[in-house]
Amino acid sequence: MKPNAGDVIGDYEILDVPGSEGGIYGVRQTVSGQIEAAKLLTLSPETGEDAAGRAAREIAGQAKLDHPNIASVRTAVCADDRLLIVMEPVEGEDLEALAQKGTIPLADGLRYIDQTLSALTYAHEQGVVHRDVSPANMMVTPEGTVKLTGFGVAKAAADLGLAGAGLPGSSPHYIPPERIQASSEPDARGDIYSLGVSLYELVTGKKPFDGGSEQAILSAHLETTPAPPAAANAEVPSGLSDVILMAIARDPRERFQSAKALQNALRGVTKGLAEPAPAPAPAPEPEPAPAAAPPPSEPVAEQKSRALLYVAAGVLGGLAILALAYTQIPKFWTAEGGANSTPSSESTAAPVAAAEDRAEMASEIAAEPEPVEQAAESVETPSAPTVAEDTDTALTQPPARAAAPEPERPAVRQRAAPAIASPAAAPVKRTQVQAQPATIAAPAAPAPAPPPPAPDEAALNELQERMILMATRIAAVNGGLENLTRDQSRMGLSLRGDMSSAHRTMEFRMDEAEAAIRSGDAASAKKNLDVAERELEKLERFLNL
Repeated sequence: MKPNAGDVIGDYEILDVPGSEGGIYGVRQTVSGQIEAAKLLTLSPETGEDAAGRAAREIAGQAKLDHPNIASVRTAVCADDRLLIVMEPVEGEDLEALAQKGTIPLADGLRYIDQTLSALTYAHEQGVVHRDVSPANMMVTPEGTVKLTGFGVAKAAADLGLAGAGLPGSSPHYIPPERIQASSEPDARGDIYSLGVSLYELVTGKKPFDGGSEQAILSAHLETTPAPPAAANAEVPSGLSDVILMAIARDPRERFQSAKALQNALRGVTKGLAEPAPAPAPAPEPEPAPAAAPPPSEPVAEQKSRALLYVAAGVLGGLAILALAYTQIPKFWTAEGGANSTPSSESTAAPVAAAEDRAEMASEIAAEPEPVEQAAESVETPSAPTVAEDTDTALTQPPARAAAPEPERPAVRQRAAPAIASPAAAPVKRTQVQAQPATIAAPAAPAPAPPPPAPDEAALNELQERMILMATRIAAVNGGLENLTRDQSRMGLSLRGDMSSAHRTMEFRMDEAEAAIRSGDAASAKKNLDVAERELEKLERFLNL
């Protein structure tokens, strides 16, 4: 029978009545006047006083739980056919009510689940199993803190024979399969299953196991494999989807084996997702531009490099000009002197054809400047000082030298003429070596490689599934190592060398296996996954996962 406001049960007066059977009541302690919250169970006629007393004492024993994310149990009162479980009052709304108002943002939902897992990790370490984890038992305070309520209620209901398909105030949507089949004693893995179902609902807005009746819902837990959350909501990361599916695996042995392992996995795959985006920095106020901004100065190294280039270019240019002067100017004056001056006895003895050939050769050489290397070679010859002397003498003569020839003029022509007309010097200047193209034999075409064997698609799919399951376990290990490393660094310690080596080997082998699967090499992928799993198990034992 549903109580009314003003009813007194033991030392507690009912202040308000919730809208649903088995909800949270507001009560007042009649002696101290303190306001509390309470859960009310109605006993069946078959329930004996001994069973009710044991349930009340066990629930009162839950008062040892002291955690910021747990609404602590204060006491339990059994009167007539009712059991009142008194607990810490919590202001706020439960996740079920918040979800009915609209979709909960993914980052917020993950933050709420993370706090709930902290509460479950603590409770399981104290040997307490909740047995009724659901969004209705996750209260969110105005400050955003989650308080997990309902500890002891499910156990008390089971001891009193009230646990059938569901519990007062609970829903069959979150009951683990082993509890439906009564195949084993409920343990922490049942709480993980219920939390996984709650998380699936939070991120997709749908219940993974549903039906038109309570019996249909229970059958769905035992027979139905839900669609991946990422298929129901495109905003759900694939890694998060895999973690949720592992949490709600039908076989308890295939789930996460502890609430801490599930929490580490969630933190690993959603790292950075729940962090708010940094606010954009305010734009700086524009400053008045200077009247004449100087051009940006070049770096010192660049200026030095450019100066060296200029110097090198100048040196090379000067060498080219000197080489041209040494080789061409004497030839020019010699040709001019032969045409305009009075020939001596030696010059008249030379044939006219030879003079014409020399003039033609001089003009050809003047039109084709020689490279610096050849100019340097000409300077080193014994005739170089004579050429330089000729050049200086010719440049210092007055323009009217043809009308009054000097006696030294023929001597100058006599020294300069052999440099042009000498049959031994000319070939050296004009000979050009033409490289003949080398004939390269084309390499023989390699024999065609045999076609690679067709990949075993069935084996590759099986290895891919195995890799996905290992990835969720690795995420839990990575989260655990990150927390351990952070704690050790505060004390000036570091991770054990063998564990660090095992982690590196595991990561490397997983990468190699992924590459082998992509290339269709099932044998190599299996070999690498076997090694990676051995290292993974070693790390899980080290972290107690």
